[in-house]
Amino acid sequence: MRTIWNIVIRNARKKSVIILSFILIQLFAIHRIFNRYNMIKNKGIYERWDKRIDYNFLNKIIHLDLKGAPLSLYYLAQIIPIFSKLGVTGILIEYEDMFPYIGDIEIISRDDCYKEDDILQILNITKNHNIEIIPLVQTFGHLEFVLKHPQFSHLREVPEFSDTICPSKGESFQLIKKMIDQIVQLHPGIKSLHIGADEVYHMGKCQLCSKLVYPDDNRQIGGQFKDLSISLDEIFLNHILKIVRYMEASYPHIKILIWDDMFRHIPRDVLIRSKLGDKIELVMWNYRPNILQDIPPHIFDKNFATFRHIWAASAFKGATGENVQITDISYHLDNNYDWINVMYQKDLPGKETDRVKGIIVTGWQRYNHFRPLCELMPSGLPSLMACLILLTHNKFDRKQHEDLSSQITDSRYRQSRLIPNLNPFDFNQSRLINIAEGLIFPGHEIYSMVRSNYNLAYSLMALNTRIHENKVEDVDEFKSLLYNIKDEFSRQKSYINGPEFSKYFHSVSTGLEWIETFIQPYLDRIDHISSIL
Repeated sequence: MRTIWNIVIRNARKKSVIILSFILIQLFAIHRIFNRYNMIKNKGIYERWDKRIDYNFLNKIIHLDLKGAPLSLYYLAQIIPIFSKLGVTGILIEYEDMFPYIGDIEIISRDDCYKEDDILQILNITKNHNIEIIPLVQTFGHLEFVLKHPQFSHLREVPEFSDTICPSKGESFQLIKKMIDQIVQLHPGIKSLHIGADEVYHMGKCQLCSKLVYPDDNRQIGGQFKDLSISLDEIFLNHILKIVRYMEASYPHIKILIWDDMFRHIPRDVLIRSKLGDKIELVMWNYRPNILQDIPPHIFDKNFATFRHIWAASAFKGATGENVQITDISYHLDNNYDWINVMYQKDLPGKETDRVKGIIVTGWQRYNHFRPLCELMPSGLPSLMACLILLTHNKFDRKQHEDLSSQITDSRYRQSRLIPNLNPFDFNQSRLINIAEGLIFPGHEIYSMVRSNYNLAYSLMALNTRIHENKVEDVDEFKSLLYNIKDEFSRQKSYINGPEFSKYFHSVSTGLEWIETFIQPYLDRIDHISSIL
């Protein structure tokens, strides 16, 4: 009997460790934000953005990442007018598997993907608000949603990884052409197409590509290579050139956008010889506050010397941790303000601001196809609005904060404090503040629910700490606190399973995934604690 009991105890402890580890990961991501505020708390909240910079982006594009928590037409019809009011000129839509592909590539679409009529309705809504749609279709990396299927797994560059397609196989290019064709055909009249091509982690690895790569990979293009070998840079550029030439031949009226990160290490003379600078518009992305630390001035110099048109890309959510659910507005204001400052600076060699087409404000929903959900769009909407206000006025002080507050709250609730709080944490405690009353922006119920979820998780961890430190003096009082937390989590679960949550998202899987990730582990932890009391 004692042996059986020991086994039960060990198994319970293993489960406890797994659940506790998950919860700690969730909270650690939030605490990184809190620690950042401790470092800057002595600096005035507006002091970082209150100096107006005399620089305006010609276009402001919003990025909608639909590879997680795809938005319903109902919600899109509510928020697109807000975008228009705040000066948005376009929307970059990253469909991934939410696009209704047909024919022999139909399988790469989700079963509950948007239908053709849904796409046409989205186009109609944006057209009525003079907002341009720019579809994004990945063409090299981030193709997990395609290459995970057995029918296409043989096209992987590395068999174990489904992110990168092999550029040496003719079937790869045929697949990409079909994806592009179907996207373009269902978006009549589009002026631009984004072909992705960021974070291509695997090149020159497969049996075909490895035979082509020069052993030392000296990253030269156009040089004389032994046995006609080529560099990884050339593999990348040749693949992009093939796509560009196809676009020029089939859709000469469509401009081509591409992410910049894979170009950063390629020498200027190599890029100039590729002649891509006149054919594509480079989107330079960085989502952190100190841009020149990640993209040094010589990269800007090279890009402006090589590419006719440049875009900036910032973020309003989904860039502070892959499982973070609370949007750090001040972090994203820092990032967007720094992009204004960088593009304004006169000391950037070769900078010509009239060649900067605009800024794309990204809102990532997953870091990749298989990663957990980042902040839901309703949680990030106040951050997006704050960033757009900043980009309109080229600064963000109390006046701009009041403007934001007036758009998202009822006037009866604005007398004592401005909402939202740009710093989501009180400096004196790790709990969230301003789970606000009087919110009126679309999806505010989810915004408040998510913040309440974090506070509940924090309260649960406090009780868990009391157990580990053997500080449970009154078991009945402890159980009462525990069951109150469980009731609140259960209410959140019921809300997410109901129509008031699901109306904001196209797929019921969004709610199920959110429960599985951010509620059920806590309920399991509560049940475990209850079992040992």
